[in-house]
Amino acid sequence: MANILFIDDDEVLLKVVSVLLKGRGHSIATATSGPDGIRLLNKMDFDLVICDANLPVRSGYEVVTEIRKVSKYKRLPIIFMTGLRELNDIYCAINAGFNR
Repeated sequence: MANILFIDDDEVLLKVVSVLLKGRGHSIATATSGPDGIRLLNKMDFDLVICDANLPVRSGYEVVTEIRKVSKYKRLPIIFMTGLRELNDIYCAINAGFNR
């Protein structure tokens, strides 16, 4: 199964998604800020990153843009998980490097 990094500042959502993914056999690491997520990403190998757009310190857009600058992460799947629904938010996510 997959090794997943989930970056979100909503601790309840982190717990719920973690339980669901672990129940499906995946291993999951969580971070509540972009810098913490990037530190975890640099320590461990992940098959997938799930990231919120609204994070403290640095936005999810900024975090993903930074991740995509590293050549070994160019093809790493990154899912955009957020409550934002405007078309502009989707364009910003794609431009930052979230997968479509």
